Formats: sequence, C-alpha cells, structure tokens
Amino acid sequence: MNDFLEILIMSQEELYEHVLRKLEETKLSFYEDRDAIFVKGEIPITIVAHMDVARMHPYKVHSYHGVVFQRCGDGYCLGGDDRTGVYAMLYHLMSFYPRPNLLFTTDEESGCIGATNFIKALKDKAPDVHQALEETRFFIQLDRRGERDCVFYSDEPKDFREYIESFGFTEEYGSFSDISVICDDYRVCGTNLSTGYYSEHSGSEIVVFPYLMETIEKVQNLLLANIDETKMWVLPESKYKYQKFGRPRGAWSTYASDYIADYNCAICGSGLWSATEEHYGVCHDCIRQYEIRTVTREEEEDDDDSSDVPHTYAQWSWWCDDCGREVFDKDEEGLNVCADCLSHHTQRGSSKYLN
Repeated sequence: MNDFLEILIMSQEELYEHVLRKLEETKLSFYEDRDAIFVKGEIPITIVAHMDVARMHPYKVHSYHGVVFQRCGDGYCLGGDDRTGVYAMLYHLMSFYPRPNLLFTTDEESGCIGATNFIKALKDKAPDVHQALEETRFFIQLDRRGERDCVFYSDEPKDFREYIESFGFTEEYGSFSDISVICDDYRVCGTNLSTGYYSEHSGSEIVVFPYLMETIEKVQNLLLANIDETKMWVLPESKYKYQKFGRPRGAWSTYASDYIADYNCAICGSGLWSATEEHYGVCHDCIRQYEIRTVTREEEEDDDDSSDVPHTYAQWSWWCDDCGREVFDKDEEGLNVCADCLSHHTQRGSSKYLN
C-alpha cells in the first residue's frame, strides 16, 4: 500500500513525471505529449486512468484497517478519484501478462481536456498510437466509486454489458469520464469500473484499499480471458455524439460504513452515497421530493412548522440536474445546471441549455 500512499500526495505534474520514471525503469516504450502517456501492450485492450484530482491534493494521508483517508481540511480531497486507477495500472497491470495498452490522461476533472487533446493530435503526431487505439477491442476506465460497479456511457450493446458483468460487476449509471470521449471517437465499447473510493471530490473522500485490489484481480482475469479473443466490440450507430446520464444515489458499502459512519436518510432510511448528504442527514431524492429548505439553528428555534420533514442546518444549496452534485453558487441562469455541466455542453456544441 505504501506505493499508493506515495502517489496520493503528488500533484498532477509530479505524478506525470513519476509515471515517466517508472516507464524508463522498466524500459517499456511509450509515447507522451504532456496531455497523456500511452504504453503499447501485448493485447488490444486499453486501460485508462487520469492523473489529476478535483481539489488540492493532500500533503498527508493515513490508513486504518485498509481504509485510506486524509485530514488536511475541506479544501483538499484524498484523490482516490483517480489515483486508484493510476496505481492499478502503474504497479499491477504494467507488469502483468498479457499487458494491455495503458493510457494515463491529464485534466479529466476539467472536462476530459487531456484525453480530448491527445486523441485529436494522434493522426498527425503519432499514427502508430492512433492505430493501436483504432485496433482496441474495448476500453476499460478505472475511475468509478464503489466496490463492483460497471458504468457504460455510449449506448453499449446488451451483450457487451452482460459480458463485463460476468466478471463480477453490476451495471450502474454515471456522469462522464475520459472514455466518454475516447469510445465515442473510435466507436468502440467501453466500461468504467469501481476502484474502491467513496465521497469523491470532497474532504471526506476515502479509499477502501481491499476493494481496489479486488477490482485489479477481476481486470486481470478479464485480460486472461481475452488472450485468444479477436472480437471487436463496436458501438452501434447513434445520432447522438455523446450520452450523459445523471448520477444515481447508491448506498455506502458495509466495509466503508464500518469505519466512517452508518449513513442513512432520516426520511426514507436509504443509504447516503456522499459526505454532503450525510452532513444534511437526508438523501438527494428526499430533498427534492419534499422540497426541504435549509435553515439556521436560530431560525429553527423560532419556527412554528410542525412538519415531520426534518430541516437541515446548512447554507442554502441546490443540486445540478445533470451531474447530481451539490452547488453552493446562485443559479443565475435559472437552468438548475451547474457551471461545469453548462460549460461541458457548450464546448460540445449541445443546444440542450442554449436559447
């Protein structure tokens, strides 16, 4: 685990250089252009992970009975999203036979900028890398919360989804990741798999390290099963350039809750998937359904409302309809969509939120 703890406290730039040094030590050939690093493998399956984090990276991390966390403050996040994926590729899959293609990307949290720039430049800069990606039978992103989720972004066919599930995963929905861009560009199926982190993008983020190791083992089994396979998992034709699904609410795992808390909604009793929901004590769905308002403790004392619906003690906030994240800024446009999602759609030329 020490190698994992080491990369958690690195900046994206430091991690980028760290990956390059590891590749030079192993004498593997690779291609890099500051947007991403690509390593050609022995089997035409490409594994993807991103090297950036959503907030400031921590300067000190801790582990307790397999659960990794940070205590540097709310302005920091642990970075399990997606240092878990980078760790899996760098310390396990790189030395595994058959070795898959490995793609380390940058700036995923800013809208998949690194992956987008990388694949746009390949035809002219690195045609051999472009060909390797064209020949990829399917993509695997290691960048999903939880223990055994598999997420599909590009209308992958049912037989591909069932095939991935047969290795011990359960289909869930997600917002987006690098393969949202890559699979769409190469018209090849892809999936995003759980790597054991929870409450990503927050100061309460944790990583359940045994869950990460379980996913690594499942991916290795999947690679072994594909040594002699030749089927290309091609995406069906679609009139849509990219499909984006809202984030669902899921329960905390038993393992994680043993060491963090027993998070349950005060109204419906369901598990809470984020530290934000835990802070309020009410799940995302119930807040919307009952239109729960937020008040201060002083206002609560003067409140004559006898409703059974509990109040929460936090500043006013709302949830983005697209990604499901909590937003503390005012909804100036009246669209109920956060600035990141609005920018994402605008960059892609979508008219969904444009007049």
